[in-house]
Amino acid sequence: MKKPFQEVAYFYNSMKDYREFIEYSERLWPEELKRYEISINDENEEYGSRFNYRRDLSNVLSTEYPQLQRKSYIIMLLALFEDFLNQLCYSLQVHENINEGLGDVQGKGIDRAKNYITKHTSVSFPSSGSEWQHIKDAQSIHNVVVHAAGYMNLGKHKKQLNIVASSNELEKIDYARTHLMISYKALFDLVDVIEMLCKKLMAELEVSS
Repeated sequence: MKKPFQEVAYFYNSMKDYREFIEYSERLWPEELKRYEISINDENEEYGSRFNYRRDLSNVLSTEYPQLQRKSYIIMLLALFEDFLNQLCYSLQVHENINEGLGDVQGKGIDRAKNYITKHTSVSFPSSGSEWQHIKDAQSIHNVVVHAAGYMNLGKHKKQLNIVASSNELEKIDYARTHLMISYKALFDLVDVIEMLCKKLMAELEVSS
């Protein structure tokens, strides 16, 4: 099992790969949209080509598919972050010889891990800064994606609607239902704050070691 500092450092370094993954993936849709626009005017395009003679893909390639992808990124990124915190808890339990385990702490997800580190270890978890609040807001948005497919209404999602209203990188669009819209920059911002929180954890672990 990795030492606590190694757990944090390894995850911190993995964020570089995830950032690049987002960058590469975001390039796909503009490139595919350009191919589609060229194919519309290509009289020699054969039946059964990549677009199969469809002539209504502009909105799908420019908006719908990128939004589906970005919502998937939010789910995966927060799943990685939760797993990282859980692994850090297990590492701290072993290396600090703590009797209580993560399962002995009430709560769930990232909050349970934060509570375990705060209450049972020598590490001061950096939950008072803006990074943790940003991650908690992202978790609220994540919950709308997971449990409501990204649709919001005032009765159930007042908190999430307030987060969207205060963000420059999130948007709601009202059709028959209210749709959550996520900019690509929102994903990079989330990676940034996770990296900053990791830096604070590594600094704390260096002090406490």
